[in-house]
Amino acid sequence: MPVEGRESITGGRAAYAGMSGRGTFAATLDYTTGNVLGVYEAKLKPRR
Repeated sequence: MPVEGRESITGGRAAYAGMSGRGTFAATLDYTTGNVLGVYEAKLKPRR
């Protein structure tokens, strides 16, 4: 069963410092390995 949702970036470090934005994610569990496989897409912009 996939997981889908929306994300908001409100703070971060290194490359994400001073950035804000929104995006979507989709993830699913590989029941054989127990790994979570996912894709995250976002549009980021510098904070003013």
